[in-house]
Amino acid sequence: MKQKVRMFHLGTIILMSITLVSCIALFIYQIAVSLNQVNFWEGMILSLFLLIVYLAVIALGMRFLDKKSEILVIFVSILFLIFLFYQFLIHLGFIKLPTTVIMEDFYGKNITEVVSWASSHGLFVEQVYEHSDEVEAYLILRQDPPYGTLLKDLKKIKVVVSDGPDDEVITEIPDMVGWNLNQALAFIEENFLTNVEFIYEFSNQPRETIIKQSVESSEIKRNEKMCLTVSLGLASEVVETRMEDLVGKSLKEAEIFFQRNRLSYEVFYTYQEGVEEGTVLSQSVDKGFLVRSSDTKKISITVSEKDKITVPDMKNMSASEITNWATNNKLKVFFEEEYDDSIAKGKMISSSVSKGEVLKPEAEIKIVLSKGKLIMISFTTIDDFRRWADENGVIYKIDYQFSDKVASGKLISSSHQTGQVIKNQESVRLVISQGGNTTVPNFLGKKKIDVEKLCKEHHLSCEFVSSSSNEEVDTVIKQSMRSGSVVPSNTSITITLSRGN
Repeated sequence: MKQKVRMFHLGTIILMSITLVSCIALFIYQIAVSLNQVNFWEGMILSLFLLIVYLAVIALGMRFLDKKSEILVIFVSILFLIFLFYQFLIHLGFIKLPTTVIMEDFYGKNITEVVSWASSHGLFVEQVYEHSDEVEAYLILRQDPPYGTLLKDLKKIKVVVSDGPDDEVITEIPDMVGWNLNQALAFIEENFLTNVEFIYEFSNQPRETIIKQSVESSEIKRNEKMCLTVSLGLASEVVETRMEDLVGKSLKEAEIFFQRNRLSYEVFYTYQEGVEEGTVLSQSVDKGFLVRSSDTKKISITVSEKDKITVPDMKNMSASEITNWATNNKLKVFFEEEYDDSIAKGKMISSSVSKGEVLKPEAEIKIVLSKGKLIMISFTTIDDFRRWADENGVIYKIDYQFSDKVASGKLISSSHQTGQVIKNQESVRLVISQGGNTTVPNFLGKKKIDVEKLCKEHHLSCEFVSSSSNEEVDTVIKQSMRSGSVVPSNTSITITLSRGN
């Protein structure tokens, strides 16, 4: 007689199938949808682990095919389905878990991005400028705290902002006579030389050859003037070239193109918002058109000119808006923070420049932003209060009083209660207990045994010493505190007793 082969119930098989498909779906979802997320690998490994574990459970159940195995498979399947359903709800946004916010990596990013991000997270940005040959101006060189730091309890971040190449750096200048113009231009760009003038002359030297140099081989500052004379070749020679696309290039680059090709040109200026000063906006001859040095008609280009940098009304501007305006106008802005009971947090309290004032590029602006209202804290010790007050510029006065009800060092009263707003220029007055007080009695002429009783009655800590005297032994001849003095309880007092001659 054949033995009947036992199988799981149909409901169990359906439950297993649904759970297995859900595990596979979560794994595929992690790969397809979460590819660009920071925690991609974490999510993918978790979903793969769940899939492997569940396959192991199925394999174990199918191995034995008994009642206990079926119960185990059902139990595990239900748990997995609950967890998988929970995971899908999170991924689809129906459940939002609290997230841990960390410091971003700002290296190479514009300072305006940093200030905007910091403002959205309630952080103050301290900016320090430093010259750099590698990182262009207004981009971040370093940050503190570093990338990955938890933002919890963080109030301020410090960034070092690139100020571009330093014009004062000393550069060694080689003898460029005989060089091709392109070689000289490459050297100038690589070494950030900012004050090089080109003079063009006809000569029997090959065209675009450097024939003179105003500065001999030596060391000069990057912003120190230097003249290079470039050969135009023979005057009788006609130069033909294809017109380049000069739009977007600097006026200096455009002039080099015209002068090296002996082309006649004229420059017109206009202001265009958002375009850097000295940038070519348009040209009268299209790119690729054949032009000759013999042409009499001038090629015209329109170049952006810098509008006057007029300070706007910054009262209602945020830190990110002020930084964006300053960066666009090549200004440096430094922020400080103060509490203010009338100006909203993040808004300007004061500025080193006034509305309507005209500034020059590279000018520095100091802005004081509001930290909002200053709220009185709850403190445990007077040292905690002092530390908080000094850090936040709080004006305060501390008085001391005797009190039989309040322990020494504890607060008796405060001009401001916990949670109360401390207004501008308002001072906080604290009264601190010195504990109970007592009056020092007159011990002179009394015996030691009587003095001990008096010390106990008056809550004084008496210490005895002896000294030679004509007075009877153990008679008080001196006390360290004058009788009638009001002192804190348990104050130490020295009593001098006679030990005779």
